Amino acid sequence: MNKMLNDLEQRESSEVTQANYQPPAKKPVPVRLLIIILVGAIAIGAALFWPVESSQPVVQSPVVQPINQAVNNQAANNNSAAVAQPQAVPAAQDSSSPVEPSRLNPVPTPAQSMQAANNAPAELPDPRQAASPTQTDAVQASAQQGEITAPPESTKIQPAKPAVPVIRSSTDPNKMALKAQIADAIERNNSNEAIRLLRTLILQQPDNINAKKRLAALYFSEGRSEDAQRLLQDTLSQTPADSSVRLMYARLMAQKNEQELAYYTLKEADDYPPANIELLGFRASIAQQMGKLDAALSDYALLVSLDARNAKWWLGQAVVADKQGERKLAIESYREAYALQSLDANIQRFIAQRLQSLTGVAP
Repeated sequence: MNKMLNDLEQRESSEVTQANYQPPAKKPVPVRLLIIILVGAIAIGAALFWPVESSQPVVQSPVVQPINQAVNNQAANNNSAAVAQPQAVPAAQDSSSPVEPSRLNPVPTPAQSMQAANNAPAELPDPRQAASPTQTDAVQASAQQGEITAPPESTKIQPAKPAVPVIRSSTDPNKMALKAQIADAIERNNSNEAIRLLRTLILQQPDNINAKKRLAALYFSEGRSEDAQRLLQDTLSQTPADSSVRLMYARLMAQKNEQELAYYTLKEADDYPPANIELLGFRASIAQQMGKLDAALSDYALLVSLDARNAKWWLGQAVVADKQGERKLAIESYREAYALQSLDANIQRFIAQRLQSLTGVAP
């Protein structure tokens, strides 16, 4: 009985022990092992991501390499196009371009830049390449200050040779042909054709005074005196010192019985010396017709001093002096005119009669 009780107690105590069983606690990981693992991870990360300066190219993964190769090919094509078509100033990029050049060309590392510099051949810069923005700004600033300095020889752009301008001389075949056509039209009395050709010539040669005078003469001969007057007025305003234009305009005014306008037009010639003999002779004649005897005698005196071998000037001075009662000057002038024997026979007889009347003796 006691043995059974003892066995029963031992079985109960063993069941209680099994009911309160707990698993054994885990042993803590040593701290030293954690530190070793952490340091190893840092070393591996540094080896993978820290840029190493070496002359060996970076090995790229099979996935990245084709992309970079395509980008480099695109950049090489762009550089070839830029060298083939140099520009003095870089043009603004098209805003519609999907990719910027800075993204197409990856920035090289210092090691790659040094390697490229060492591998590059030693040659002079290509002068056809465009100047850099800094050099362009410097040239523009110098131009604004009035002092344009040439850029360095390595950055100069060889300009295209300008086309040699064609300078046509006065012997231009086209103009010579036009002048020949004008002469032919005048010879055939084709005034309308001559006028048209002369106007064409004047458009080509606006300083051709002879063409303008010839055109004015044709206008007048065709009864277009107003056109002739306007043309001569415009020409005279442009070339006031041209005595031939002034004289032609004065004669036109005299033909229109505008003696006063003709005389004062000729009088203005004194502002543009030297005196023109033909102009002075016509002015003296108009002054004589208008009764301006003092002005006429002054012009004749100037004429005989300039051209003493011309009998007309001596005769004009003699007639004006005779009218003014200056007997001595009239006799001297008549004698000079008669002695030259260059006037018409009727005029010669008139001079002889006046000398006999003034002196009582036949010349």
